[in-house]
Amino acid sequence: MTISIHDQVELANRDYYEAFEARDLVLMMDQWSSRDDIVCIPPVGEAALGWRAVEGVYRDAFSAMDGSTVEMEVLSVSIEDPIATVSCSERIFKDDGTSDCEFLATNVYLLEREGWRIIHHHASWRTIAQTRMFGVDGLLDED
Repeated sequence: MTISIHDQVELANRDYYEAFEARDLVLMMDQWSSRDDIVCIPPVGEAALGWRAVEGVYRDAFSAMDGSTVEMEVLSVSIEDPIATVSCSERIFKDDGTSDCEFLATNVYLLEREGWRIIHHHASWRTIAQTRMFGVDGLLDED
């Protein structure tokens, strides 16, 4: 059975978040392209350019996330083969089940021999205004 390109991209994106949830640095870096020009822009800290710098971002993030879990929701997928863009919402839950961190993220994938690999990740603090830009209602509680 052949998997559609859309499903391949969604699987790659799911694998990225599973690596994040597992805090598995080796598995995480397997999700990334080995290109020298990959970029990771985390919501906290400096932007990272290049494989080693991106690896450092995840090493730091994993050490800071003891007991936390990540919930991801795909907002949109855009494919212009061999490039795909996935826009997501990310919510971080503490070990007590509460959440005070919500982000909007963009993951850009490149189709390589090994499959879809991330070449760019950008996450920003989520606001109601940003959510409405996606045309998505009801994702945030407006208390």
